[in-house]
Amino acid sequence: MNEQSSPSEPMLPNIPHKNSMMLYGIVLVVIVTALIVGSFWFTKERSEKSDSTVPETVSEEVGFGSEVGRRAGEPAQKAAEGVPDTNPLGGVEANPYSNYKNPFSR
Repeated sequence: MNEQSSPSEPMLPNIPHKNSMMLYGIVLVVIVTALIVGSFWFTKERSEKSDSTVPETVSEEVGFGSEVGRRAGEPAQKAAEGVPDTNPLGGVEANPYSNYKNPFSR
């Protein structure tokens, strides 16, 4: 008979040895650890760079925009003073569970 397995015998998959599985596991842990440490280092470096670009005071960056906003806001505020409050739920309590008492509490 042939030394090869007969068709009636099942073919078993090639299972690696325990030592090589442990080696693969160690390599995987080292790679994941390196990625985590590298991402923390990279984000820390980026946040330090972005902190150095923040202006000392807001007035350095704000100029024309704040002036336009102030000019537009004052007339709008004055025009809104005469408008009545039109909230249809002004005096209505909208939460149906505000008076709920838990029967299991003491």
